[in-house]
Amino acid sequence: METKNQGKWDNLHKFKFTDSIAFRLPFIITLYSFLAFIGFNVLVILIAGVTVEKMLTVAAISFFAICCTLSATFYYLHRKVTGPMLKMIRCIFSFKDSDGSNYKENLARFESLNIKTGNEMQVLYEASLRVAKAEAQFIEGYHQEKQSLAETKKLAEYDPLTGVKSKVAYDIFAREMDQQIKAGTAGDFAIVFIDINNLKYVNDTFGHEKGNKYIINNVSMIQDVYKGSDIYRIGGDEFIVVLEGENFKNRFDLYRKFIDHRAEYYTGDYTGISMAIGFSIYEPKYDRSIKNVEMDADKWMYNDKKEFKKEQTEEKAAE
Repeated sequence: METKNQGKWDNLHKFKFTDSIAFRLPFIITLYSFLAFIGFNVLVILIAGVTVEKMLTVAAISFFAICCTLSATFYYLHRKVTGPMLKMIRCIFSFKDSDGSNYKENLARFESLNIKTGNEMQVLYEASLRVAKAEAQFIEGYHQEKQSLAETKKLAEYDPLTGVKSKVAYDIFAREMDQQIKAGTAGDFAIVFIDINNLKYVNDTFGHEKGNKYIINNVSMIQDVYKGSDIYRIGGDEFIVVLEGENFKNRFDLYRKFIDHRAEYYTGDYTGISMAIGFSIYEPKYDRSIKNVEMDADKWMYNDKKEFKKEQTEEKAAE
């Protein structure tokens, strides 16, 4: 809610010397003093009988002295009070209007003022400078913390081995999708469930270095087929792909492409590709959460795994 003086505060950086009390007060005092002086001279002329010519001469000299005094007062106030104050206001507003990214530049500008007036303005400047330095330290710490949190979040939300998104990222997505499903605002999407075959055997037989390479080879094919879709590693050998937009419309073509690539790159010696796949479409009439869609996709994936292993067994028997 804006306060009554919000507009004045927002326009404070436009403050000029002629707006200041340091300009107005001496001028008002001088003006009234001059009017009082004129009145006094008129009374002297009327009562004492001093000639007008003499009084005009005295008045002219007095007026000149008043103007000199006024100029000197203005100069002193501008040099010792209003000038330093205006400089401080502009620097303070550079902090106020800044998004915090150029705080070092703003602090350096504030320090460069180096106000040495020997009065209350110098005390105010030094106190304000200490506050500005404390604020700069806070902003620097905030940016470092923000950067650290961003790096931590990236580490948490991405799988370091494959570069695809992690189980943490999928859980966040699933919670958001469940909220949309509950609100009835979820759009069309499908879940593709993929499982890398025989990963435990590869790790136990050939070592984890070989197993990691095996994972990377399989993930490369997933990324090649499902370009533009979010891919999540939700377990050691389990992956989920979320199809939305164009990839949802082309889900059957992409599924056939996956099957073709799997057959093309399968070598049988765990250096190529070996995965099982299943996918399920979100149906608002039946699915009350994303877990329902996952379970259907998981079921079809295990059916595909059985068929794939059956084909492998028959091929070996035929040999």
